[in-house]
Amino acid sequence: MSERSYKPIATADLRRLAVLAEADRADLFRRKPETGHLYSKRLFAVALCQGAALHYLDGRNGIKDFDVWSFYRAHSKRQFPPRRNAKVDFGDPKFGTADDGPDYIGRRVDLIGRSITAEDFSDPVAVLRDYLRGRRTESARHLAEKAMVLIFPSELLGHVVWPILVTKSIVRTEVNGEPATVVYIDDNFNLTSQEAATAVKVMFDNGDVLIGRFDGHDAQRPA
Repeated sequence: MSERSYKPIATADLRRLAVLAEADRADLFRRKPETGHLYSKRLFAVALCQGAALHYLDGRNGIKDFDVWSFYRAHSKRQFPPRRNAKVDFGDPKFGTADDGPDYIGRRVDLIGRSITAEDFSDPVAVLRDYLRGRRTESARHLAEKAMVLIFPSELLGHVVWPILVTKSIVRTEVNGEPATVVYIDDNFNLTSQEAATAVKVMFDNGDVLIGRFDGHDAQRPA
């Protein structure tokens, strides 16, 4: 694998990951009709997880690959295949190229799925937070070590599931000369070793969102 990329992850990149995950699910259910019969209508959330999700938050972790998890309402007959891990090309070289994909244009995207049991799935964020807090499975414990950012449902694109961020103040201003709303946040998770940095969420008027920690320097808008 090539060295980590430290380019910021933009909203358009999250959308690209959502499209890749959707195409992979369609391919899986076409090839495995039994799984499709049980789970094609039970998807409730898709999220960017692990190191790339942490990089989306702090801008410092770096990106080796993208881990995208699709979460389903558990079916009584059987769980979603937990060992399935599809690998696809991100399809854009902006973050560098994977060494382990000879024909890849961009980084590797790992596509994983899990079925979850809950009483109420009307709030995907709440369901996933309960799943991570409970740490009842190895997967939940592993995912809770870093970060999780939703890429589906589309209306929650970019919503931070984990760590849990708490709003401290909201300011209407400009960032790099462009109108934006800046939300100063606190968190219950050590995003970086830069303790003096301030956690902020920048929401540009055109829909782009940037979350990270900044130590007084200008925020860098995603390309």
